[in-house]
Amino acid sequence: MKGRLKRESNPAPGEKAGFTPQHEKVDGSYINTGENNPLPVTDTELKSELESIKQTQAQILERLDSPIDTQLKGSVVELSRKLNRNITAGGRSTILSVDPAEHIDYKEFFIITRNDSKHNFRVDIDWKVPSTSFGTIYGETAVFEGDLIWGASPPIRMKASGLRLIVLNRDIEEHQYDFYVYGVK
Repeated sequence: MKGRLKRESNPAPGEKAGFTPQHEKVDGSYINTGENNPLPVTDTELKSELESIKQTQAQILERLDSPIDTQLKGSVVELSRKLNRNITAGGRSTILSVDPAEHIDYKEFFIITRNDSKHNFRVDIDWKVPSTSFGTIYGETAVFEGDLIWGASPPIRMKASGLRLIVLNRDIEEHQYDFYVYGVK
């Protein structure tokens, strides 16, 4: 019955029926409380703490989905590679550019070049130095050259706003090259 508390259905002999454990529903009626129907209790402090834990968990999961920089200082990382680049006989080609703004954490770079057969070639680094009066100035530096099947540069400190890797094939035949740029933190 609406608005009335429920009484126990089997009181002790000679005693008045007691009230059963119950709570009021939204519509004003009463419903018995028990294992299958616990009291509707809201602990606002507990609920707030649970929401905070859920938010923290979501932030942690989001960070775990992102890459984590675990590189140690002084370790070497491959920054770029260009594979199977053909350069014609006597040809010169700009292979790749390195923008220091993208690799600001790296104090040095070095380059490894591997090719299809031993022959004479030269690898240059073309330094890009901005100039307000002349536009952009490039300063070329030979990294390695000779009759090689592969070559590796010494560590190169970034001294400009960018660099380009340029290869000159001094042979009379076309050759295929692989280029790798590594950075050191």
